[in-house]
Amino acid sequence: MAFKLTVADVLEFQVKGSVRSADALVPFSFHMQADRIDAAEYRNVFADGSEIITRDFLQEHVKGWRGQRLVVDDATGQPADYSPDALDALLVGVVGMEATVLAAYVQALQIGDTAAGRAKN
Repeated sequence: MAFKLTVADVLEFQVKGSVRSADALVPFSFHMQADRIDAAEYRNVFADGSEIITRDFLQEHVKGWRGQRLVVDDATGQPADYSPDALDALLVGVVGMEATVLAAYVQALQIGDTAAGRAKN
């Protein structure tokens, strides 16, 4: 007998925070889409001593974004459409962005039975 989970293979999550630009703190908020990993892969990726590089993990699993305004197309000045190169510009260009994106992804992976999670329903 075969079984299948009824949750989507791709999840969407919000990434938000603020970044200093000159003398101002500029807030940002956008959504990313990424492949869901299962519990076995989660344990492997986040195990103590894991040699998996955060940027490589995100490049492999992130599949898109919407509402992103930190990375712009150099030719048009408009927010860049998602691409692996645009994602890399985001992850490399803003110190701490890798950790911020990864934390949002991990939070989206986990069961949301918290007071804050229930309040959103």
